[in-house]
Amino acid sequence: MQEAYASALQAWAAGIPDNPAAWLTTAARRRAIDAIRRDKTLRSRLPPDARRATRVGADGRLVLLKDQERSAWDRAALAEADAMIVGCLRAGPPGRYVLQAAIASLYAQAPSYDQTDWPQILAVYDKLLEVWPSPVVALNRAVPLAMVSGPRTALAEVARLEGDSRLSGYHYLTAIKADLLSRLGRTREAADAYRQALALAANDAERAFLEEQISEHMSRLAVDSIVDDA
Repeated sequence: MQEAYASALQAWAAGIPDNPAAWLTTAARRRAIDAIRRDKTLRSRLPPDARRATRVGADGRLVLLKDQERSAWDRAALAEADAMIVGCLRAGPPGRYVLQAAIASLYAQAPSYDQTDWPQILAVYDKLLEVWPSPVVALNRAVPLAMVSGPRTALAEVARLEGDSRLSGYHYLTAIKADLLSRLGRTREAADAYRQALALAANDAERAFLEEQISEHMSRLAVDSIVDDA
């Protein structure tokens, strides 16, 4: 409510209202209500909803962001969400939901996965951590961190987060670790981490994806073994 009063003061009309106290209270109340409504609406229209149809294939298998068919995304919904995000950012210091939406929007705006603005996403994650110092946010930040500073740097951050008891049993922690290990060429360790993630995952589509990753990495190990013996 204090932010709403500050916003109302900034919008003080020309001249002096007949009842300044009543005007200020009414204006602040309206701004507070608008902020609440905007926040709730924004949460219901986050950019991931616009690409929901492409997140799982026709066979029920999980489709990663980099492999999703971007032409099938709901561009009208993405544009609407982007306009709302810009409006929220202009209205004052952003909260956690606005920053989360901004991150999702940056992912969605990229013409392709390779053209994603990773430095900007990392910068917004840094701001989100200031507003909401959650270990899950810190873990998610490891994804753009890997793209900006490399998988080795991101893996060190994940290793630090492994000591946080709040992430105990969180399968995305081991799944992200597995991906980073794989990108570093540490295939056997990656396979082990994928197994740990599979043991914790409950979603059928995610379990199928993790099983595929384990199979793929075991195949790589088998090929490497044949090459070494040749």
